[in-house]
Amino acid sequence: MKSTDISRFGTRLATTTALVSLAFAYGARNTARAGVCVPGGGGTYSCVGPAGPDVTQSFSNTGISVTTTPGFGLSTGGGQLGFSIFSTGAAGLSFDDSGNPAGSAITSGYEAIRAVSTGGGPISINTGGPVSSTYNYSGNAAHGIVAINSTGSSDVTITTNGAVNSNSGSAIYTNTFGSSGDTVITTNAAVSSGGGYNGSYRTVYAFAYSTTSDITISTSDVTNQRANSRGIYAVNNANGNTNVDITVSGAVSIGAGSTIGYGVAVQKQGSGTINVTLDAGADVSGGGDAILFGGASSANTLTVNAGGGFTGSARMFGASNDVVINGGDMSNVTTITANLANDAVTIGAGTTTVSGSQFVNFETFTVGAGGTANLNGTLNVNTVSVDAGGTLSAGASPGQANIVGDLDLGAGATTLVELAGLIAGTQYDQIDVSAGTASLASGSTFDVDFFGGFTAGLGDSFDILVADSISVVDFNTITFDFSGALLGAGLGWHVELIDSTRDTLQISVVEESAELPEPSMLLLFGAGALGIIGMRRRRKTS
Repeated sequence: MKSTDISRFGTRLATTTALVSLAFAYGARNTARAGVCVPGGGGTYSCVGPAGPDVTQSFSNTGISVTTTPGFGLSTGGGQLGFSIFSTGAAGLSFDDSGNPAGSAITSGYEAIRAVSTGGGPISINTGGPVSSTYNYSGNAAHGIVAINSTGSSDVTITTNGAVNSNSGSAIYTNTFGSSGDTVITTNAAVSSGGGYNGSYRTVYAFAYSTTSDITISTSDVTNQRANSRGIYAVNNANGNTNVDITVSGAVSIGAGSTIGYGVAVQKQGSGTINVTLDAGADVSGGGDAILFGGASSANTLTVNAGGGFTGSARMFGASNDVVINGGDMSNVTTITANLANDAVTIGAGTTTVSGSQFVNFETFTVGAGGTANLNGTLNVNTVSVDAGGTLSAGASPGQANIVGDLDLGAGATTLVELAGLIAGTQYDQIDVSAGTASLASGSTFDVDFFGGFTAGLGDSFDILVADSISVVDFNTITFDFSGALLGAGLGWHVELIDSTRDTLQISVVEESAELPEPSMLLLFGAGALGIIGMRRRRKTS
């Protein structure tokens, strides 16, 4: 892949180098009419003049530094490149548009910015204005921004602050085959591709082949108009300990009618990590999957933060697969599938509503400190754990949670129970634990609240937790907070753990005189904190 790109560049370099002197002369005669880059010595160039009917700006040196000035722009037509920058030394090359506060508009008939380093030096590209390749022919794809580093250990860094578009190629394409350096791509404005004749299968594409090369990509909006394509695609096919980190804070989508293809995809060999983080504003969709983790030996983590989310499915193939949800939007997620290898879901800070069927082949589900999980449907995992400071709720006001596995309610954990009627799972919250044990640690809390204007009356009962077995070390150390479910005069709450074929934790409404509380309970009841009249364990008679 590298040799093809270099060969293509060499062909065009022979054609465009001859234009440099013409471009400089033209710029000297009429810099007010056309964009041109003027040499300043030592491989430095300053770009001046507004966009006009311009020619390719070509540079070749051991080290090159290109900067822009206010008002600069460049527009080339036909099959011309915009910038062709070629470094043969360790000093590498840089293109810096920060000198033009308004951002330079760069439009080309072929590729807008092509940067190649063959001497082991770094590549740095920083754009401020719109960059566009209008190429619309069959054959070779033409990218918006291209960076190729074929040797050494220096990094490729691309930062865009204006929109980038390629009509028939990648908006941003990097290739570090032969280099052991890292790749860092940051887009602070929309990037798009795929509208032309040949289209593009990848909008933001980073390719590496090194046992030490990491790839970091941070994007806002990414659009690929071609069906069955990839919005963001990161590849490292070398079998080493490398990392890929992708952060999304905008919409990522591919062409309408896609049945395959991905919004975000990573293909990686060897160990290391793959991290995909969906921040606020992220909305990722795809064809076959919205997100694909293709690292069979890596530790994979998908993080969905508040305000971020995706539509459709995600698949994770790794030595371990973690999903961390920090208040992210899971309403449009169909499934997240792991491969039964040390796979875990963690509900972090914030409130998250999830369906158990969304998680396939995961082994553990943990609600961490500061997290609230509204769990709907059936969750099939080995263990569901609620840590101190975490809250578990069945459904979303109210609902049914079926756990196929164990449930561990830790010390300091809270189980929220909403009561809106007398029918379990539809009018009041119920957790049903099958194929496992529900363990209630000392210091765990059940927070019982009325919902939707409902008020319980004498004789009403609610089976809030049902399990094949309920394990409690000391039932009297479990806290029941009824401050959100205050009853009428003369009524109180009674708590009972019923041993039967399936154990049941039941709360019911009784008359205050039905069971005399201990003195300590009288104080609590009088303060309105708990309102418990009775708490006991009994075995249900057949």
